[in-house]
Amino acid sequence: MGLFVSNRSLYVMTAFVHHNNIVMTRKLVKTGNSDALIITKEMKEMLGIEDEIDVVYDRDKVILRRPMTVREASALSDKMYSKAYKKLAE
Repeated sequence: MGLFVSNRSLYVMTAFVHHNNIVMTRKLVKTGNSDALIITKEMKEMLGIEDEIDVVYDRDKVILRRPMTVREASALSDKMYSKAYKKLAE
C-alpha cells in the first residue's frame, strides 16, 4: 500500500479513493530552501510507519510507503533472484 503524490506544483493530486489507495490534496510547507509534506498521524497509521518512510520517485509521482521488514526484503530478493541464487549455489 502506498500514498501517491504528484510533484507538478506546490500541491499534490486531487483527492480520490481507488483500489484501496487514498490520494489527497496536501499543501507543501516551506522548510528553509526546501518544501516539506506533513505526514499526519492518520497517514502514519494507515501506512504502518513510525519514524522512517521509503520514498520512491517514479516519473511524475512520488510514492511513500513503509520500509520493508528484513523478512519482506528477503522474500522479494528470493522471488527476483532465485535463478541467480541457484546458479551461484552450483
